[in-house]
Amino acid sequence: MMDREISYPPFVRKMVQAYALFGGVLLILAALVTVISVGTRAVGLEVISGDFELIELATGIAVFSFLPWGHMTDAHVRVDVLAARFGPRVFRVLGGISDGLVALIATVILWRFYLGFAEKFPYGSEAFRSVFSMGSKPFYPETTYELQIQIWLPYGFCLIGAALFALVAILKFTADIKGKKP
Repeated sequence: MMDREISYPPFVRKMVQAYALFGGVLLILAALVTVISVGTRAVGLEVISGDFELIELATGIAVFSFLPWGHMTDAHVRVDVLAARFGPRVFRVLGGISDGLVALIATVILWRFYLGFAEKFPYGSEAFRSVFSMGSKPFYPETTYELQIQIWLPYGFCLIGAALFALVAILKFTADIKGKKP
């Protein structure tokens, strides 16, 4: 872990924590669905239809709910073999560069997820969609195969995680630029 701790606004920290907890609950539910599904199939029953869809959607949402918390707490995997040989100043500079790259990548992920969400979101007037650069409304709402869950819903949950990830990454990078060593 680097020797710097960013002081995030309390509302950002609470939103990120709450969303990470939401992702944790989703993963626990996905694990329960898996256990029930495997257990019932072992005895020749199929209790949960669409279990693979539920697990797939829950896992995808959970990944995006953990990204902001992982970046906020510096819990990402890091290889410091070379950087550890330099002094603390070079280490901080390299940390700032990596935070800048993460902020750039997080912003691109947010942008691309927004475009995907806008393409899947089947609601809103043409004026509404025009204001938010959502393009034309899809002909019909895309759904999952078995449970018919509209695809824009998991996209929306992932979009929230991507937005929080970009916010955290930008706040961390701006703290690096300002030279704050909180």
